Amino acid sequence: MNCTLIPLITVAYRGRRGGCVCPGNSFADYGEPFGLGDVVGCFLDPRPGCGVLLFSKNGRALGPAYTLPAHWRGPLYPHVLVKNCRCAVNFGPAPWCPPPPELQAFVPLAGLGGALAPGPRPPPPSQCEVIMMVGLPAAGKTCWVERFVEEQKSRTIYSVLGTNQIIDQMKVPGLKRQRAYRERWDELIKLSTGVFNALLAKAARHPRNYVIDQTNVYQSARRRKLRPFRDAGFRTKAVVLVCSQEELGRRSARREREEGKLVPREAVDNMLVNFVLPGPNEFDEVIYSEEPREVAERTLKDAVPAARDRLRAGPAPGSGGGGGGGGRCR
Repeated sequence: MNCTLIPLITVAYRGRRGGCVCPGNSFADYGEPFGLGDVVGCFLDPRPGCGVLLFSKNGRALGPAYTLPAHWRGPLYPHVLVKNCRCAVNFGPAPWCPPPPELQAFVPLAGLGGALAPGPRPPPPSQCEVIMMVGLPAAGKTCWVERFVEEQKSRTIYSVLGTNQIIDQMKVPGLKRQRAYRERWDELIKLSTGVFNALLAKAARHPRNYVIDQTNVYQSARRRKLRPFRDAGFRTKAVVLVCSQEELGRRSARREREEGKLVPREAVDNMLVNFVLPGPNEFDEVIYSEEPREVAERTLKDAVPAARDRLRAGPAPGSGGGGGGGGRCR
């Protein structure tokens, strides 16, 4: 199915503050709260030049929420994304909740004659691959992933799994992500890691191409994450990024300026002294994206003694922050 991506649109429950709509990651007040027992309807006017998306609550229209871009074309895949709640969806057998009088003309989805069949069935796991990124925070892993996924999208779709992508979905009205990184990183990384582990367990049961975008410097962690994919028959590939400590410092500083995120030096040093490059039988294929393996080995070997000395000396005064993992270019 060739679908044009449009900005995320959601009506979220915000307690006493009412509802909100979130087009293009920008929150705006909309509608009203909904809760236990409420019936929420979604209506789309697909006529040329219109493209208005509306919601209703318990048979009462809440007004236009969003207008699809004028250049929007192609089929639309209806879906429901919920956070911190459960809902029941009526796909047709049960009687429909009567729509608001002003929306009576809208045709229920079940009555549309132009519905398309979904895309082809997923390929077997033997035709799918899992790419695991390997590198220290700020080494450039996420930047590599973003370029790779963009280059491949016309041929192959890759689903990216990582705590950073999960944190992207933890949007809170009025709270910038940079501030969340500084003030709530320990909480964010704990929550996102739990979600990541759940997604990883599900991913091996759903054949498609995946990229695991985390540091993955511990050999034991790599084996644990890859085991269900190997058991299912996926092909495995590692992409390793190792740069000099000077370049790593520059990239880390740039990430802090752009995102307000700084991984503590102690956390990076712990990863550095435990960094094990992928072995010959660990993956079906290993790619060194920056330095070749021989240079990467020397770079790590030269950096480890200083990292051990810093760990023995303890954290520097005033070195705060929390969490590991990495930001956009980790």
